[in-house]
Amino acid sequence: MVAGIRRVKQILHPEMIFSHFILFYGILLCTVCKVNSAPPYNVPGGGLGGAQDPNVPQMAQGAGGLNPQQQGLPMANAARQAANIGMGNMQGQANHGGGMQGGNLGGGMQGANFQGGANHGMGNAQVPLQRPVGEQKKFKLSSHPDCQEDVETFCNTKSLTQHNFAVLDCLQGDIDIQSKVSDKCQNLLYHYKRNLTKDDRFESGASEVCRTVFDQYPECKNLPSGQGVRIPCLIEQMDNITDKNCRRFLKRMANIVFGDYQLVWHFHENCAKDIAETQCGRLDDGDTNKPHMQGKTILCLAKKISKLDSKCKKQVLRVAELQSDDYHLDRPLYYACRDAREQFCDTVQAGGGKVFDCLFKHKNSPGMADECKELLTIRQQLIAEDVRVKKSFFEACKHDIRQNHCLRAMPSADENTERSHVLLCLENALKSDRKLSGQCIGEMTQLRKSLMEDYQITPEIVTKCDVEINKYCNKGVDREGRTLHCLMENANPRQRQRQRNDPHEEIPEFSVECKAALETLMREADVGSDFTVDKILAEACSEVLQNDCKNAGSSGTINCLMEKVDSDHMTDECEDRLLEIQFFIVRDFRLDVELYQECHKDAVEYCSAPVDWSTNVATADISPMVFPCLYRHMKQEAQMSKRCVHQIHRVMRRRAKRIDLEPEVEEACLKDLGALCSDLQHYGKGKEMSCLQDNLESIEDEKCEELVREFTEDQDEDLDLDTVLMRACTPMIKKFCEELLKHDAQAGDVMDCLVDNKNHHEMNDKCKAGIEHHQVIQLKDFRFSHRFKEACKTDVMNYCKEKRKKTEIVSCLSEIVRDNVLKEEKQVISDNCRNQLRVEVLSRSETIDLDPELKQACSESIAEHCKGKHAGNSEVIECLKKHARKLTPECHKKIFQREVDEAVQGADFILFRECKQMIKTYCSHKDHEDVFDCLKMSLNSDGFDAQCRGVVLRRAMQQTKDYRLNPSLAKSCRLDIPKFCRKEISEASHVSNTEYEGTVINCLKIHFIKKELSRECHTEIKALVKDTKLDINMDPVLMHACEKQIKAYCSNEIGDVEANELKFSPHESGDKVQMCLQEKYKEGKVLQTSPCGREVARTIEEAHVDINIDPQLHAACQRDLDVWCRDVPSGEGQKMTCLLSVLEDYPDRMKAKCSSLLAQRRSLWEYAAKYAPAESLSELSQQVMTSPAKNYLLGVLMTIIGIIFIVGITCGRVTKRVTREQKTK
Repeated sequence: MVAGIRRVKQILHPEMIFSHFILFYGILLCTVCKVNSAPPYNVPGGGLGGAQDPNVPQMAQGAGGLNPQQQGLPMANAARQAANIGMGNMQGQANHGGGMQGGNLGGGMQGANFQGGANHGMGNAQVPLQRPVGEQKKFKLSSHPDCQEDVETFCNTKSLTQHNFAVLDCLQGDIDIQSKVSDKCQNLLYHYKRNLTKDDRFESGASEVCRTVFDQYPECKNLPSGQGVRIPCLIEQMDNITDKNCRRFLKRMANIVFGDYQLVWHFHENCAKDIAETQCGRLDDGDTNKPHMQGKTILCLAKKISKLDSKCKKQVLRVAELQSDDYHLDRPLYYACRDAREQFCDTVQAGGGKVFDCLFKHKNSPGMADECKELLTIRQQLIAEDVRVKKSFFEACKHDIRQNHCLRAMPSADENTERSHVLLCLENALKSDRKLSGQCIGEMTQLRKSLMEDYQITPEIVTKCDVEINKYCNKGVDREGRTLHCLMENANPRQRQRQRNDPHEEIPEFSVECKAALETLMREADVGSDFTVDKILAEACSEVLQNDCKNAGSSGTINCLMEKVDSDHMTDECEDRLLEIQFFIVRDFRLDVELYQECHKDAVEYCSAPVDWSTNVATADISPMVFPCLYRHMKQEAQMSKRCVHQIHRVMRRRAKRIDLEPEVEEACLKDLGALCSDLQHYGKGKEMSCLQDNLESIEDEKCEELVREFTEDQDEDLDLDTVLMRACTPMIKKFCEELLKHDAQAGDVMDCLVDNKNHHEMNDKCKAGIEHHQVIQLKDFRFSHRFKEACKTDVMNYCKEKRKKTEIVSCLSEIVRDNVLKEEKQVISDNCRNQLRVEVLSRSETIDLDPELKQACSESIAEHCKGKHAGNSEVIECLKKHARKLTPECHKKIFQREVDEAVQGADFILFRECKQMIKTYCSHKDHEDVFDCLKMSLNSDGFDAQCRGVVLRRAMQQTKDYRLNPSLAKSCRLDIPKFCRKEISEASHVSNTEYEGTVINCLKIHFIKKELSRECHTEIKALVKDTKLDINMDPVLMHACEKQIKAYCSNEIGDVEANELKFSPHESGDKVQMCLQEKYKEGKVLQTSPCGREVARTIEEAHVDINIDPQLHAACQRDLDVWCRDVPSGEGQKMTCLLSVLEDYPDRMKAKCSSLLAQRRSLWEYAAKYAPAESLSELSQQVMTSPAKNYLLGVLMTIIGIIFIVGITCGRVTKRVTREQKTK
């Protein structure tokens, strides 16, 4: 009852009444004009489609119950014009629908004879061939016995009983009522509607109302009348008809026509076979199991559109297109969605497809009936087959579609109206900078939104992803785009891999066909150009958009979100949804709006990319290869536009954020990712590439290893690709490297800046860890360091081509550089390579983690002597240097090699860190190799930093242990060392765990005293001897020889003794210790013949060579030197000889302090010279002759000679016997 009342309201709606009025007016006008027309005769019910009634005289009546008399027509004429309205002559009892012969699709049923008993509730009905005019009676559906009861039950309104069309609306306007109407009434209504289109007078009325339209379409005008084909033909052209009265008339008739597929123009002849095969309708074959309601046939075929023959498919789509103007014409949808229409679209006027659009918009709203959802989805599926089915879209874009030839289907001659084809064509026009109307663009956006909200409206997704939907996506029950995002998520093999319980399980499958369907959908929706079309993405990222991408614009939002994917504002939900979209965007360069816009021409020229954006080329064939091709040509410095290069860099940075966005790497490395990177605690989102880099040696797939190596090379060239580093270090780069950024510095410069400041107290821990990770990864292959590779690739090929790891190559090249320097040979390593090599050695000296060889060799020593020390800041390395004598032989050898490399290449991390400011102040003009010597010469400058001084003195002390640690000395004495010190070198080379320990330098000092060194070597040794006077630690041979004596006699001068070693205290007690030893030497407590005595005597003689060597004496006698010895040249002891002469001749005229110290030194020199060991026979004879024990020594010598003489004579007689013959000979 409620439904009936609702239908009454709809029928009495002004729009409905006006529509009825126009129809009736048209027919009336037609009837008045054609006075010779006769009423239909011998028809069930009489009139226009009237039903046969034995109790009612069957005379023709006009539509709406107007009979000829009421129309003022002569009865005789009406009787004479008894016409067959398509039911044929009826004799006997009418059966169900009469014997229908295969008429045409317009409903024309010619020569149909009705015989036999009534079927399906029709009852018995005999119709006389003619009836008297007086028996003519107005026909009303409401009073016909087949429908009277139904009308009274469901249409309890008196006003309805007067209008046949109102009865039709009542009984067929509500799906519930329609299902309850009796079969005999349904059959009566069916014949009434069917015959309505065949009535000659009705067609005449249509000819009057649509006269001008018939003239425009002669193909409809020339069709035979009375066969029900002329009106359906006009309905086919309804979209192009502008006559308002005719359009209203045809729309009303369309309600009747679309209720039965047999009344649609050409439908029956093209779809009879498909209807039978799909069991979608009644073909009067007596099968009562098929749907009795003929209007559902079209709906049934629409559901199975993909299975239909092309001709039938075209007919179904044409019907849907014609219905698109007014949703009332789609009767099943109209019935199912009436409540939704009132709830969501009450204010929307019918026509122009507006109601459809409103219902589409609210399809997933709460309260929408499931049946309505289903029918709306079916209609959207038809839109996928033919965009003309969506009236609002086609009308808005008709001009643009025609202008851009979007219905052209090559090579087929037919028009291609598929949604994907047309939509991609229009999008191609936009991307080609061709203007489209604002209305069309708005409709395109709405259409794309609908694509992303419901997977079911895309037939390819439904058919090709059915297994995946059931397997991964809750059987597709989730709407509003959630199922689509679920499919996109699982299209990513890495995501399916993460979902496994066992890392060794096979990755669940995902069909290639389904992935291809998703790729096509992503092109249609084109989310990259407007993120708002993806409701799920927009909702998930709303918070991020408000914070970080407020002003990005629709087309730039996706790129903005990707830039912020690692920001603090990014949510997990937004990140997941965003990456699901990006998974497809990175696999088709056309989906990246900015990249396509700037690089399309280059892609066509260099990479054979499609000329048009909409070219239907399988994504798997070309699109994924376009970007790698562009990147490869960019690296090869092809003539590409700057904007394109900029976009390529941007995309590379985006791809680096997740391995899912690196298609080639992900595909090749999927197995290794599962085996090596399943630990999400260490390698979570965004860290998969770091995992592969860390486990590079364990990667099994060769292609994967190659790609990871290539990516790592690119990463060093563009630091933005190192997302782990940049995520942590962006604030630090701004803090420490701002000047570099202002001048567009290269990645290597920025990385060097970060390394230089890695241990700064303001450097955050995450950035420091990122820097060290970057450095550690570089060690795996020298090509991972772009600058090093470019600078040294030729040298590596020439001298270290068998090496691959960077650590091995650095050691190899360093050894060559070291030998060239120490042997004063021409450098064979290029200057650029040596500069980069120094950077690598400097980095290596900062942390032992960057020196795997040293770390492995010294593992035991580190555990024993350096436990608790940090790897960085050179703590462990300095600890090993401090305990050099206690290290294992292998560790001692390695640490010494590192010291030599640092000294030779000027790459001492501690020195450059602690003396950074002093280097800028005093040595900025020096090369790195000369910085240390410069700092030594500046030690006594005012304001010299104390910490730097300590480092310089420690390094100077280390240099005295081995000449190889002092490149300047090694260079200057390269000829003197093999000449005078071959014995020391030979002896030291046989002693493990030690270097030369100062023996070679001590050898040079001895020859320095003898003035036998070359000029360059003499100068170097002189400076070194001078340093030893200030600090006894600078003389390791003396320290080692006199260690016991210092502890015994000079402990007050050196302070504490630590761990049985002399405590290091430079410049504070060095000269006092030496003076103490010299005093004890003179007193005889240090024996002249002992190793300590010999070393003390050497130090005394050294000062005699040049007064500059003795800082204390030189300072005290400076005035006297200026007065007495100004013109005496320096060197070879000449100034000292001058002062001694003055002391001898004018002692009273010298300064007291100078005179006292000079006398003291002279006494020591004489004593040392007196007891110095003889080094030649002349010196030995002179010492014996001047010795107090001369007689004793001579006696002993003569005794030894006599004994030798006697023994020789005796032994000679015994050992050599002579025969008698030889004696007497």
